[in-house]
Amino acid sequence: MTDVGLGDHIDNITMEMRMEIVLYGVIAGSVFLNIAVTWSKSSFAISLLRISTDKWVRHVLWFILGSLHVIMVFNLAFSWLQCIPFAKVLNDDIEGVCYREQYGWAMFGFGCKLAMDDTLAGVTPYKYGC
Repeated sequence: MTDVGLGDHIDNITMEMRMEIVLYGVIAGSVFLNIAVTWSKSSFAISLLRISTDKWVRHVLWFILGSLHVIMVFNLAFSWLQCIPFAKVLNDDIEGVCYREQYGWAMFGFGCKLAMDDTLAGVTPYKYGC
């Protein structure tokens, strides 16, 4: 990463180097954000699975776990495939094509994750008198 200017003083970094640094940041950010959000909710669901005894609660928790991971895969795919080539996401001057409609899917995906989070945090603890 240091060969693209990461760690250098800002005066020593050219515009091309800045674009490459930002590109790496966007790639890493999209991956780790999706993984962090999904795994945080999954870990809580797994904790609830360990203490739940009712069959319907366990089915709901397994559904939430599966849905979270499917939504994560689609969010990652659409964020990476919104422009061909990917660098066009950051630089509109590059030739290629973009499908900006993916933002609707991203909002839907994060909305589903928030709804599942509310289900996990808001409904299931009352079952156990927490």
